[in-house]
Amino acid sequence: MEDWRGYINEQSAATIGDLIDAVEAIRQAQSKESIKQKAKAVGGVVGRFMLGIVTAGLSETVAQSVDAGGAIRNIFTAIADPDVINSGKLQNQPWIRLLGIDETFSKIVDDAIEKQILKRLIGKYTRELTGSNRNNPLPNFTNLMAKQLNRLHLSKSPLSISKKG
Repeated sequence: MEDWRGYINEQSAATIGDLIDAVEAIRQAQSKESIKQKAKAVGGVVGRFMLGIVTAGLSETVAQSVDAGGAIRNIFTAIADPDVINSGKLQNQPWIRLLGIDETFSKIVDDAIEKQILKRLIGKYTRELTGSNRNNPLPNFTNLMAKQLNRLHLSKSPLSISKKG
């Protein structure tokens, strides 16, 4: 049971630095095989991010990015796309949860509205990530999406979520 608790705590402990370290390691690697070997050697959250990015076929996109911020923006653009999520390609990928992306939430939001929100949110989100303290936990991307959805599309709806104070 102690091992399981440690695993759960590790799952929720992803930091901004973990994601940046994974991206930088991929950008410096020479091949997918070297990324996989380094990911296994590094282990932990950084290793899971690295293996997930390679498995999702995004390692070349990351390697070709100008900087870590661009690489992170490209990752979120690729994996937060409703078409990708609805295709089932990312199902049961623990690294997607570490990034704060909830596949179920994506499936219930209209794709056109979701794409509109994503277009605005990803650039801002990734700029803020790369400028934040590396020790801060990764923010929950799905929560940010939900707030945008509420503010932009549900503000006058009975479905709107508001703070009562």
